[in-house]
Amino acid sequence: MSAALHAVPPHAVDDEAGHSAAWQPPATWRDRDQGEVAHCTHVWAYRPSDGGTPLGHVVRYECANGRKMMIPFFKRTATGAWAAGAPAEPRPLFGLDTLDRPGAIFVTEGEKDAAALQALGLCALTSLGGSQSAGRADWEPVRQASAQGRHILIWPDQDAAGQQYAAQVAQQIGPACRCLRRPPSGTPALKGAGAADWLQAQLAGQRIAWDGLAPPGLSDAQRQALQAQLLGALADIQGPLPPEWHARPTTGDRQRHPQAEAIPRTYLITDQGTFRVTRSQGGEPIQQQLANFTAVIQEEVIRDDGQEQTRTLTLAGSLSGRTLPAITLTLDQFTRMDWPARHWGTMTLIHPGQGAKDHLKYAIQLLSHQGEPPVTMRTLFTHTGWRRLAGAWRYLSAGAVIGAQGAVSGIEVDLGELGALYRLPAPSASADERHAAAAASAASAQVAPPEIAIPLIAAVYLAPLSQSLGVDFALWLEGPSRSLKSTLAALMTAHFGAGIDRTRLAASWLDTPNAIGLKLFLLADTLAVIDDYAPQPSASEQARLDKTVATIIRGIGNRAGRGRLTADIRLQNERKPRALALCTAEQWPTGESLQARLFGVALRPGQVDLARLSEIQALAQQGVLARAMADYLQTLAGDFSARVDELKAEWEVWRGLGLQAGLQGRTPDQAAYLLLGYSLALDHWRASGVITSEHSYADLCRAQSIILALAKEHERRIAHAQPADTFMAILTDLLLSGAVHVRDMADHRPSTEAERLGWTREGPGGPHIGWVNAGKQELYLLPTPTLEAVYSASKRIDTPLTLRPAALKRQLLDRGFLQPGNSEQRGDKQVDRTTRKVRIGQHTASVLVVLLQALERPEANREH
Repeated sequence: MSAALHAVPPHAVDDEAGHSAAWQPPATWRDRDQGEVAHCTHVWAYRPSDGGTPLGHVVRYECANGRKMMIPFFKRTATGAWAAGAPAEPRPLFGLDTLDRPGAIFVTEGEKDAAALQALGLCALTSLGGSQSAGRADWEPVRQASAQGRHILIWPDQDAAGQQYAAQVAQQIGPACRCLRRPPSGTPALKGAGAADWLQAQLAGQRIAWDGLAPPGLSDAQRQALQAQLLGALADIQGPLPPEWHARPTTGDRQRHPQAEAIPRTYLITDQGTFRVTRSQGGEPIQQQLANFTAVIQEEVIRDDGQEQTRTLTLAGSLSGRTLPAITLTLDQFTRMDWPARHWGTMTLIHPGQGAKDHLKYAIQLLSHQGEPPVTMRTLFTHTGWRRLAGAWRYLSAGAVIGAQGAVSGIEVDLGELGALYRLPAPSASADERHAAAAASAASAQVAPPEIAIPLIAAVYLAPLSQSLGVDFALWLEGPSRSLKSTLAALMTAHFGAGIDRTRLAASWLDTPNAIGLKLFLLADTLAVIDDYAPQPSASEQARLDKTVATIIRGIGNRAGRGRLTADIRLQNERKPRALALCTAEQWPTGESLQARLFGVALRPGQVDLARLSEIQALAQQGVLARAMADYLQTLAGDFSARVDELKAEWEVWRGLGLQAGLQGRTPDQAAYLLLGYSLALDHWRASGVITSEHSYADLCRAQSIILALAKEHERRIAHAQPADTFMAILTDLLLSGAVHVRDMADHRPSTEAERLGWTREGPGGPHIGWVNAGKQELYLLPTPTLEAVYSASKRIDTPLTLRPAALKRQLLDRGFLQPGNSEQRGDKQVDRTTRKVRIGQHTASVLVVLLQALERPEANREH
């Protein structure tokens, strides 16, 4: 892969989808140093684990004299074609798309050997760049597979380079991997022979021609026979990596790094501390002390939140023969090198001098990875929900990780303080256990009346699909104090962990928006309670609470997180809400746009069945509800991707039903999600033998009626929250209380029609805002005095109108409260105004025209 190589222009490029079948590499490649022209003989595509669009290609070129060149094509040109160049590190592995094949995972030295084993139906991988480049590859998928119990078998080439490669790979993957100590019988006795050479020898014995590169043309029977022959031959020749294959340690170093053959010995650690070794002019070694202590990295942990990966290091140290306590640092903290005194005290000294800190940091990293035992490498997932790992879908929780076969071992999840709550047990071990768990779940939906319990249990079974289906609303459980709303919310959420109860919920509305947002991000595909939106003792505290509610609910409704900047002013990834939020509250939030992002359920005191509640709470504490969820997740994991596609289509059907029922805005989507969730609950209960098909159908029909009715009620609630409705309600109150007054069309005060309507007291009250046309039953309002009076009153009653006057008048027109004004010509356009010119006594005024019936019965137009 010399930089002195250049390509003859390619004769084809990718198609629009980027498929490798439409791309052809340059037919020839010229070595500028030696002037040789090599011809393309084979292309290997590097694909992701899902087998989709290639990540890049490695192309083999061969000269007339037999010399071979391996050229990577991982760059994209402006036209979308692949261009020569290695990928960014860590580099992807070749063969990731075979990870879902059963059996052992083979690791070979080079694409040719890996492709040969893949042709036999085996899982085989290799790294890009030859025997010296294993450390540049991303081995995390293999480490995860090893942690899940997959057998990792390294098949090195028959030479020293192959042994060195095996040692590098073993260090990357961990001590659990195995290695072929000698090649299987039938492998040619050639230096560098590998898996492809073994296969070619077997095919030659069967008189099957194969060039060693393109997949051999084998029947299924031939492929299975060769696979069985190979696996049988490997049984007795595999074991731990032979110690002599490791690089030998050097005195003063812990153990030689895999690349230490090319690294001069420049650092060492002793009882006196950490030293740098330099040379005098005469070549004599000089030890320069960097620190009076030693530090060794014991563990490197990748913390994966599903969006970003961060690393933490655990270090142990010693000072003057005394062991220092282990500490854990982020990679940034380690790099700053101010941690020794911070964590180990001022007795730990870094010697002064230019570059001393940089040399010490380098020495710690280098010597840590040269020692025994090796640095432990592991991955911690810091979120819940679905992840595709080693080719299979898994549901992560702080307890069991659920897959299609049940609980999956070897995957670590760390949720911090949330880990005590969101801990799923292993799925049921028998049909009887599964039935009992599903029965408890079904019984939890009987604790409250159907109009409350059905949307709540629907949210429970919808929550694990929040990300996959794009759920974009929160369930709002409103009720006064002592209605048991927090208790009921906790009972439902206990499906995701036995540790959840009324006193231990995911979040509170008194938390900061950042804290709530982070929890909704980490608790992916769960039901997360945000508890207790209640009136606050002061206006400033209420304003702060309302701001938190607005931030969180808008984020949920828009499926967006708060923008964040890094220290170097780069935009970080947004932490979008990934949980389905269940909010408990003593009141509804203000504002039409906020309420549109909610689905409201009202709970009143006395509606919860206390006897049944106590029974189900006891089962929840025993983890029975959580086991029902584990059983449900195991079923979903079986064919998760296909199931999600089916559910998206089913959601469209439910949404269409909501539209037919007259739902508007976001409510058809919300009702469809809840009906889908309840349908999933019924499916699980029916499959577990708790209910019959007939019962399930009748229950679903009832749920359809209830959820559509709740959606209609919520639409009315949204309409009442519109600024136009608030404006009309305040205007009516001002007129009835006499805080403002109107006159008749002759400009007499007070208006007789106003007196009839009860809008006056003993004489006219408050400022004059308009006139009444009794004949037309219209109210003519002066815009400025009217708006001033209503806006001022809204602030006094702590219901501020946030719309600007122009937008408010447009909404009044749209809602039918305000009648159209006059039209006027402006240039070449006809413009409709919101005001109308009317004759009042002896003069003309521009007024807003409101029908009297809108003030007498403000609800009359709210269905329009």
